[in-house]
Amino acid sequence: PQLFKEWDRAMPHWLLDTLKALYRLPADWDVASMVAGERLLAKTPVLDSALMALFTQLLSATAMPSVRTRDRRGSAPRGYIPVR
Repeated sequence: PQLFKEWDRAMPHWLLDTLKALYRLPADWDVASMVAGERLLAKTPVLDSALMALFTQLLSATAMPSVRTRDRRGSAPRGYIPVR
């Protein structure tokens, strides 16, 4: 992916399909957007308020701030607030 950025060219579709197969990515993921950044990552804004409410509920139900593990440094977060 870096080589195509240096050449200021889009990656060919066959190469995107190869990446998708190599990393076993879901068929509906937009790999072209993912390779546009520095990492294989694409952030999609969540605009649906019902979906945000479900995500907030998921975070609240699964957050365990009292659980301490060896990899944590400093204070643990008490909760999470999803942000659009």
